[in-house]
Amino acid sequence: MAHKHTPERKMRPENLKAKQAMEEEIARLEEEEQCNRKYEWFDDAVEISVWKYFDINYDIIMDFATREDLERWDLLADKLGLSGIYIDHCKKYNRLYPTIEVFRALFMMKDKAQMSLREVLDALKDLNQHNILRAIPWEKGIEKVMASNKLGSNSEVCKPNEKSDIVKFDKGQFSLNITEQPSVLVRGENQGTVNEEIPVNPKPSQPCQGLVIMLIFAQDSRDDAQRVARQLRSPESERGVVQVLQLTGDITNAVAINLRTDPFNCIHKWFKQVRFIVPVLSPQLLAQTQNHDVGKKESKDHIYNRFVYRMMQDQYVNNGSRNTRCRAVCPDVHHKQVMSNMLVRGNGLFQLHWKCSSSEQVEEFAKILWSEYNFS
Repeated sequence: MAHKHTPERKMRPENLKAKQAMEEEIARLEEEEQCNRKYEWFDDAVEISVWKYFDINYDIIMDFATREDLERWDLLADKLGLSGIYIDHCKKYNRLYPTIEVFRALFMMKDKAQMSLREVLDALKDLNQHNILRAIPWEKGIEKVMASNKLGSNSEVCKPNEKSDIVKFDKGQFSLNITEQPSVLVRGENQGTVNEEIPVNPKPSQPCQGLVIMLIFAQDSRDDAQRVARQLRSPESERGVVQVLQLTGDITNAVAINLRTDPFNCIHKWFKQVRFIVPVLSPQLLAQTQNHDVGKKESKDHIYNRFVYRMMQDQYVNNGSRNTRCRAVCPDVHHKQVMSNMLVRGNGLFQLHWKCSSSEQVEEFAKILWSEYNFS
């Protein structure tokens, strides 16, 4: 028996109207997305050397590198003209920073000496890495380079600050050059605000503002970290209060707002202001520093921890493999796993660490911090 064709039911007027409105909205969003992806500001990057851009915009470049490490950085390397041999080298010997190693290799190539920022941006666009192009404040960095160029052309005596914190492209290494002494952080995280009028290099005659540390940890050691922070901050101790700055966990609104608006620049500033960095070693934190743990999508903890570790390692290398600021602790519950990790066994930053599972151990650690602080 022949199958009878059932005529389509007509859509109700109100449903048809809703469908048309939805289609119009989708078309509008697609058109808006296409306009955003034209990236008209790319034209401003044609005459800007990517190496000068990197040199001036440390926080932007570290933000970019941290995010690109989570993407297909090898495709970007290939797009920018790095050979397969060099890409394999970057995979094996990247010192945990593949994107940084890619640009170090490019910098050493004679034909890339004049590479423009536009080439990098076009490569990201061709690879459809629009999330990177949208997330990084490239235009802000371009404005800084243009301002620097203008200042240089109008001044005969202007010289670069030899002690500024910039990314160095030396043939021997590509790392952050941190040479300044830590500034004074007048108020700790637990007190709510950070003094914005902080001298870059306080004179010795200035009054001591107290011992301030930055505490970093992953979620698997959150309880231990919070316990350590509470004890260090305790005003009842005779040794003195240790002010603790946290990037995760129980942070104040002021710190949270700074991390939302300009995270990498703020962390970089705080890194210079505190006296010690105290990582709470755990399997998850070690995985984060090696880029093996990306955490929850809504959390930035892993990015912040990895960023701080980068700065610690760069400073360690620039100081001739002398650890002057990292003072790690490790809870007993994680000690066995931590000690079996190759990153700890072969890392001058983490090899020496203190136990922190009891109040006595934390108190002993605090006294060591104060002793070093008073004689530094």
